[in-house]
Amino acid sequence: MYVADPMCSWCWGFAESVAAVRETYPRATFRLVLGGLRPGPQAQPLEGELRDYLRQAWTRVHERSGQPFDWSVLDWPSFLYDTDPPSRAVVAMREVAAEQELDYFFAIQRAFYGEGRDITQKSVQADIAVSMGISAAAFHEALEDERLGKRTREDYEFSRSLGVGGFPTLLASVDGTFRLLASGFRPPDQTLATCAEFFGGRGREV
Repeated sequence: MYVADPMCSWCWGFAESVAAVRETYPRATFRLVLGGLRPGPQAQPLEGELRDYLRQAWTRVHERSGQPFDWSVLDWPSFLYDTDPPSRAVVAMREVAAEQELDYFFAIQRAFYGEGRDITQKSVQADIAVSMGISAAAFHEALEDERLGKRTREDYEFSRSLGVGGFPTLLASVDGTFRLLASGFRPPDQTLATCAEFFGGRGREV
């Protein structure tokens, strides 16, 4: 189980670690849970202290992970740092094509951090889905579903029920219980070492 947020920079840094686990354990089943970093009422304008904080955080993520950043995002005027719209888009993809949900999550992160695209906009969210072979009409219908907000909040609530205090968090489900594999950023080699120790080379649900 991967608990993360599409606008969490450390989750973007952790993307290569998750990719390495997926490649090493191709039979493992990943469940993505949206954690809710700054959704709705917790959203903040991207200015002042938040801009300074993000610049420092993104610099650390880039230095530790090597992931690319489009720094122009930090200069967007009147941008509300609301993580709910892209999270809702990920849940919409879950409804349309569940098998592509995790790939969409990483694609929407790449669009924001690596390409400087505003992933809070439905048009951008839909463009990314279409680039993955999803029908624009089907995706827009999922985005406009009145139940989408509730389903997204259920992810946030489930994350809290697990006691997850930060993102990214990687958990393994074994015999109905969850075991912590990673809390916070860890590079691919460290993440794989933990998985190898825990799984003993056998693919299980992650």
